[in-house]
Amino acid sequence: MGIGLSRTTRVVLLSTGLVLAAALVASPAGTLAGGGQASSCADATPVKYLPAEGAATAAITNPDILGALASYESQHDTMSPADRAAAAAGVAASAKKMAHIRARGLTFAANVAHFASRSEAVMACSGAVSSGAAAQLGRVAQALAPGAYACASNIDCSSSGVAWILHLNHQDEGGSGTWCGPATVSMIALTEPGPSYVTQQTARDYISNWQGAPVESAGSDDSAVVAALGKYVTGPNLGVTNWYVFVSLIKNPPAPPTARERSDYHGRLAEDILTFGYAVAGNTVEFSGAANPHLPGHPTTGPPIYHYIEIGGYDQTDATDYFADSATGVPGWGANVPAYSWYSEYNLVTMLGGRGYIW
Repeated sequence: MGIGLSRTTRVVLLSTGLVLAAALVASPAGTLAGGGQASSCADATPVKYLPAEGAATAAITNPDILGALASYESQHDTMSPADRAAAAAGVAASAKKMAHIRARGLTFAANVAHFASRSEAVMACSGAVSSGAAAQLGRVAQALAPGAYACASNIDCSSSGVAWILHLNHQDEGGSGTWCGPATVSMIALTEPGPSYVTQQTARDYISNWQGAPVESAGSDDSAVVAALGKYVTGPNLGVTNWYVFVSLIKNPPAPPTARERSDYHGRLAEDILTFGYAVAGNTVEFSGAANPHLPGHPTTGPPIYHYIEIGGYDQTDATDYFADSATGVPGWGANVPAYSWYSEYNLVTMLGGRGYIW
């Protein structure tokens, strides 16, 4: 869809041209006004899917809806004994992993694009995404609002406001729409730099054998996905098989994710992406009802949907996360699912509340 410009807008664009040129010439290469962290745009796909600022899916915060979802999740809790053991061990393992990351210090992963702000990301990628009016509007926005590129006094500029893993792999899941777990393992393996590689079929066989039941009928246990990620991703790439940790968000008595759990999720996602360039596997649960949160393109009515996604980016401006969705391979409604999406992090964590995530 093209961007229509009114006569007035064209005049504004022309009149700000000199200001824009001055701003670009004055800024050192790789930096923007304000001196925020900058990155080149080696992969513009996330910006192509980025919704307009303020146009992201609204967070569903109604306590009645959240409470009802938590109650339903608790009533339909089918976690295996192995998953419960992994969840219990994940508390200490997450603390140990975070301590290791922080002791290592901030070093941006080479396979990550990171920007101090959404505007900076849009401008850096505008030439790759489009040309003409859209790109010019992004540059004019920089010239007119240089303060947007400065780091606020209460923000740690060692982090980034927008970041994503380069070339996040996407695949249509196999198994007639039952292989989201194996697909997510395969996508992460192909996303990460290094020798890691596994097909969906091989990941499916490994997960089925690990949990003692076929994926097609039993789904993919979180503990089995953790084991598969260790064998096929971090084992070949890092020489360790216990890097990924399962965090369970389901509770009894039932309750929606707490503010602390939401904050922990974002911090872990940011650290995994920025410091190591590793994607997070999210195990979402969607329940029937238009008022409930649903991933883009997924049906809003019908039986519950238990589904893994590969989460590989975030935008703190609109509090959204970037992910690849293998549900494009689900027969029927999968045709409505975008391969990549930016989606409300609040709603995403709510849906993770029925299972959890692997970081």
